[in-house]
Amino acid sequence: MVEARAAERYKQDKEVYGQRMEKRDRHEEKTGKKPRGKAPEPPSETPKESDQYNFTDPESRIMKTSRGFDQCYNAQAAVNEDMLVVGAHSNAHVNDKQEFIPAVASVDPELGVIKTATADGGYFSGNNVLKIQGQGIEPIIATSREKHNSFPETYIERQETVNECVPIAIGTVIEQMNQRLKSKEGGDIYKKRKQTVEPVFGIIKGTLGFRRFLLRGEQQTDGEWSLVCLAYNLKRLFKLSIA
Repeated sequence: MVEARAAERYKQDKEVYGQRMEKRDRHEEKTGKKPRGKAPEPPSETPKESDQYNFTDPESRIMKTSRGFDQCYNAQAAVNEDMLVVGAHSNAHVNDKQEFIPAVASVDPELGVIKTATADGGYFSGNNVLKIQGQGIEPIIATSREKHNSFPETYIERQETVNECVPIAIGTVIEQMNQRLKSKEGGDIYKKRKQTVEPVFGIIKGTLGFRRFLLRGEQQTDGEWSLVCLAYNLKRLFKLSIA
């Protein structure tokens, strides 16, 4: 399992490494000067010393939580304006950037056409924006997660994201997204995310009391999460029916 995860990570890191090296080569070819900064290290195919294997649930992953680090699964939910869960899935991916497209895809087409999709900064990437736009959906995604007293880390994160964005006619993807978020319409749409998605997870944890999976394995926990979201929807539908 550790070797399989290392191979998966290597595949992803190799793609990013290739993109960064290609960009450095283009810069040197265009300017005749080597790019500033140290060249990125090529990824390793072998497992890291920090890689761990959990014998109780080998498919789970170590993730950062409010209490520190724990063996976890990543539960995702797509929520509409009525605060109903219209799509749900869970897996062992640590990075939320991988979950934006699957979250949108989890919504049943019979529920209607998706016009806009919002998400916080953990889901932002140039590829996500371009892919979702290619499906005719307008993305409104924060470009970073702002934290108090964390300017250096935030700046580095934002700068790296800018460098990795795909250049387009009017500017980089991140620049266009920032302009969209600063507009009144885009800002109003993004504000709705805090009024719809975040309360759903709060109710599931606080009211329904669901804070950890009882089952083990990706397939089983994905089914458990679907049942939890179904229970939430029944509660929400009852409240909407008497409103």
